Amino acid sequence: MEGSINSLVSAGKVLEANGTYTIAVKIKPYFTYLFSDGTTGLLHKNPGKTPVGVVVDPVNHLAAAIEEAGNGTKYKLAETLYDYVYRSSHPISDVGGIGVSSASRYYREFSTSGYDETWNASYAGADVLPADKVRGESDNFPAFKAAATFHPTAVLTGTLATKKWFLPSQRDYFHAYDLLGFADRVCDIGMLNRGYDWYSYLFESAFTAVGGVSFVGTTEESFYWTSTEHNGGSRFEAKPRYVGTPTNYSWLKYKVRSFVQYD
Repeated sequence: MEGSINSLVSAGKVLEANGTYTIAVKIKPYFTYLFSDGTTGLLHKNPGKTPVGVVVDPVNHLAAAIEEAGNGTKYKLAETLYDYVYRSSHPISDVGGIGVSSASRYYREFSTSGYDETWNASYAGADVLPADKVRGESDNFPAFKAAATFHPTAVLTGTLATKKWFLPSQRDYFHAYDLLGFADRVCDIGMLNRGYDWYSYLFESAFTAVGGVSFVGTTEESFYWTSTEHNGGSRFEAKPRYVGTPTNYSWLKYKVRSFVQYD
């Protein structure tokens, strides 16, 4: 935490020893950014550098792009030939099978990285793709391919130039709105389909403060696909009052926001 508090003593009021006072202090968070050269840090401590992502999970070195894939184009999660079939080797549901109704159990036992869902061939469902193919390169998985082929407007250099972008999973988004939006203990309580209270304006400001594209809204313009096969598919839904990753049909069209793992 950085900053200062204005003088507590003024010409009109002198604090008395052993007195009791109420002080209002406005606290504004600093966000950590991923820059085009592959480094990370606070914006005011990196003058001249260009942000391309917001760090959403510093432990696992995960960042979300400040721009949308395809400049806001909406994509299907999968083409029609994959309707009503398992497209992932790690599907989850709210009931039955490997049903996982609680967010905590999902995170502990079944959660996957969007990187693996996008770039690891073994994470595609049986007979979905040839053994040597991944969803990030398949035209039959438009949202995955859009995320995988995303290129920021800024020219990438250093180690970031060779990193692979991917379609984030529910778990990846959990980290994002927990860290940036202070969601209500999303990984500890509640149902996967539940909406969680959060500070949407803080989450939003992390992106818009550096010229990034807004996430939060009240229409389908604020819906983004995740890579998790949850009762079909799942979207990231960023509303002003709540946030969550409800299930949805794979043939619907939503936006895509790419994530990346940095060094």
